[in-house]
Amino acid sequence: MLNRLSQCLALLAVLALSAPVFAKSMSQPIVLTHAATIGTTTLQPGHYKITANLESDQVFVKREDDGKLVATVTGKTVTLNKKSAYSAVVFNGQSIHEIQFSGKTEAIEIPNS
Repeated sequence: MLNRLSQCLALLAVLALSAPVFAKSMSQPIVLTHAATIGTTTLQPGHYKITANLESDQVFVKREDDGKLVATVTGKTVTLNKKSAYSAVVFNGQSIHEIQFSGKTEAIEIPNS
């Protein structure tokens, strides 16, 4: 009985420590044909992967060719009126202003962009 209780406690500890792995995050690839900014970082034309963690409002931008993290910004989760029909990056001039995800009502707004 004591052995079984120990196993259950160990399992609960593992699940509690792995909770951040299950954080609500979404990602999408983007292709920039011209330089753009996200936060204070200028992204050169190329292929990128944007990952947004909707629980912490953190946005991570990695280059697809080498997986190098090139930008981390804090966004703001916003709720759209309806599900986005497709994934999209919304620009304000040359700055990335919002990231929308296909089939989701949540989007990430990038302040000061």
